[in-house]
Amino acid sequence: MTRERLIQQPERTELGERSLLEREALTRGVVEIITSEGLKERLAEGKPLRVKYGIDPTMPSAHIGHAVPIRKLRQFQELGHRAVFIIGDYTARIGDPTGRIKVRKQLSAEEVGKNIDGYLEQVSRILDKNKTEIHFQSEWYADFDLEKLIRLMSKTTYGRIMTHETFTKRVQEGRVLGFHEMLYPLLQAYDSVVVKADVELGGADQRFNFVFTRDIQKTYGQRPEEVILSKYLPGIDGQEKMSKSLGNTIDLLDSAEEMYFKIMSIADGLIPVYFELATDLPLDKIEELLSEWKNGNIHPLDLKKLLARSIASLYHSEEEVKIAERKFELKVQQKGVPDDTPIINISEPSFDLADILVTSGIASSKGEIKRLIAQNGINVDGKVLKDSHIKISGEEIVVRIGKKRLVRIRLVG
Repeated sequence: MTRERLIQQPERTELGERSLLEREALTRGVVEIITSEGLKERLAEGKPLRVKYGIDPTMPSAHIGHAVPIRKLRQFQELGHRAVFIIGDYTARIGDPTGRIKVRKQLSAEEVGKNIDGYLEQVSRILDKNKTEIHFQSEWYADFDLEKLIRLMSKTTYGRIMTHETFTKRVQEGRVLGFHEMLYPLLQAYDSVVVKADVELGGADQRFNFVFTRDIQKTYGQRPEEVILSKYLPGIDGQEKMSKSLGNTIDLLDSAEEMYFKIMSIADGLIPVYFELATDLPLDKIEELLSEWKNGNIHPLDLKKLLARSIASLYHSEEEVKIAERKFELKVQQKGVPDDTPIINISEPSFDLADILVTSGIASSKGEIKRLIAQNGINVDGKVLKDSHIKISGEEIVVRIGKKRLVRIRLVG
């Protein structure tokens, strides 16, 4: 299957395009919608929805894991809805306690301020500025006096807050649980009250906070927001979700080369979820690619290159991505061929590989080569070989036979 065929997208009517976009917005990478019926009702009303996403600037830059819900926010913009993007300059000072067995180090206002620098530029690479409201929590919390805080705290109870799984676990294990941490869900919920959110986007680990937000909105007489929970994007180490604190991220501020090389470093098992969550390729095209890979018609290296191009091109120019790919091929693919690899010189560009390998003593028989080809066990310049007849298009090709044998075939004369 050629690269052009792999990335070609079918023509769609305007109505079909909207239907597809809405389906992807509501299903792609989504693990749960709270509530599905409520969201359907809102969409059926035909009014532009206020779709909220918030991020705590606890680090200087966002990564492509953060971009998963932000790109979904862009999908809602394309469907005619309003993106409400909140910079959590106050909740960042607490740090989301979800899943944390220890109290997170509190950040100062100065540290948060430094981290905010560049966040808006990063987000603008994804969102349509003309359809985006950007708010800082300091707009409403900077003058939030004690009376307002007490009134906000009266909207819930200790028992309700302690249904938070992380809080319960901390108490059961005798670990420290700070009062300021218990404020986190309340402050995040009040954000939705202020901006009058209709829908909120976020990761599955935010489920408690979002359900809690719905409760708080009701106490203020608001219609509770609907919630779309997305899958996590695993980090490049494949062990945990992508996180700056774990050092396993692909940052939005990474150069095209850094992005490309990091993506090429992931394990093959991460390819499907990266295609689903971090690219704009249609789901049906992704299914086709993965099926071709499973059937041995696409070499994993070629598939990963397509993945790297698809992700890096979302944040960098086509030329920058091409340069990154060329550097990868030069530094990594060619580096993987030892200097002492046997070289077979040939004078004609077209030849039968089985003949060449047997004659040179690399293989024991033509039957062995044909059997390996049938088992997808031979590749030429990283591509699975389907037929023993080869034509050299350049000066040299690198042939891998099975897992251990390697040979260069060079055109001379």
